[in-house]
Amino acid sequence: MRSVLPWTPLAFAAAFVFVPDAWGDGEGSSPPDPPRPSGSIESGYWSGSRNLDDRDNLWVTRFAGKLDSRVTDYFRFHLEARVWNQNSMSGAQTSHGEFRELWFNLELDESTEIRAGKQLVTWGRADGLNPTDLINPKDLTRLVSEESDQKLGTWLLGGTRYFGHLSITGLWITDFEPSVFPLPPLASGAALARELPDHRAAQGALKVETTGGRLDASISYFDGYDHLPDLTFSGSTITLFFPRIRVVGADAAGNLGRFGARAEASYTFQDKSVGGPLPPRRNVLSVVAGADRSFFEYLNVNVQYLGRYVPGFKDPDGISDSTTREFAHLRALLIQEQARIQNGMSARVSYKWLHETLETEVRGVTWFKGGDYLLSPRASYALSDFVKVSLGADFYNGPARSILGFQERNSLGFAELKYGF
Repeated sequence: MRSVLPWTPLAFAAAFVFVPDAWGDGEGSSPPDPPRPSGSIESGYWSGSRNLDDRDNLWVTRFAGKLDSRVTDYFRFHLEARVWNQNSMSGAQTSHGEFRELWFNLELDESTEIRAGKQLVTWGRADGLNPTDLINPKDLTRLVSEESDQKLGTWLLGGTRYFGHLSITGLWITDFEPSVFPLPPLASGAALARELPDHRAAQGALKVETTGGRLDASISYFDGYDHLPDLTFSGSTITLFFPRIRVVGADAAGNLGRFGARAEASYTFQDKSVGGPLPPRRNVLSVVAGADRSFFEYLNVNVQYLGRYVPGFKDPDGISDSTTREFAHLRALLIQEQARIQNGMSARVSYKWLHETLETEVRGVTWFKGGDYLLSPRASYALSDFVKVSLGADFYNGPARSILGFQERNSLGFAELKYGF
């Protein structure tokens, strides 16, 4: 497959177009801002893990710290670090730490900026399910109440050029880290191997966006590696690998009174050269489209259609060899290619109570063919400006060979206390 490197310089050339006239002579510049620290401490009980295992009764404690500073009118930096401990009440525990973000931002003029370092980048305007949001991996096993906290930082160099309501962003992704994905326990005698891409810096993305009008919209292109694994097998060894993908995407959102509408779509060109006993990957069209409406003052209802179309889909049940067929079904779950056409929906209903100190929400996702679903109620109460209590649960259900039913063992409940500063 063609490398991203030849067009990366073109993406940056398109993003900057004009060289800034001048950096300024320093007259009238503001003094540097002192570093602004912030953060939170969270601790709580989780009834189970998200690793498709039997671990239960987990006590999780997390510390998150952020530091922001504007050194000059043109230069600022941002740091976010996290440390957490997951302690089973049976005695086993794990501790982790990470720099989630560490970047420097340089403003060349009022319409041009460059940002380098470890960053979180969010693309797409659909509610929670974003087929164009491909820059960052996720840790899908992490015990956090908000899905956005599962996202992991990515090392990249990015630049944005603004032309009024229009902007052009180019990204050079300089490293690759796979998503952490739950896998079921292996059969006795089986071994698991993982192959990471060789050319991790050969990745990039480009986005053209318009905002500030009646309709916000963007088109995007990503050329890089899939963060979610594919698999192949040889004998008793299962090998996870991360194929290259090219993705064309678009999104749009607008509001009319109490109504809001949004749509997002992507078409993924797969690397069909992947060998092995399993059939080649197929291109995929993913669509999310929906609307939301506010009722009274604090009630909001959001409904979305979910669709996936896989041209040339081959049903794993048509494979004659039983071993290959079972691996093909597992692989279909991993890469979400289980049918030629998949239809589903998501919904979210939220309401604020007691002068907005109590927030409640119920989110749900379902795929119609298999009948599998995820139901996630949430509630949080602000005891003060700094202290918040959160309760929630995730209920997975459906056939074992469905996307959400596959994760039924990850059903859990939690209660957490958070102090922010």
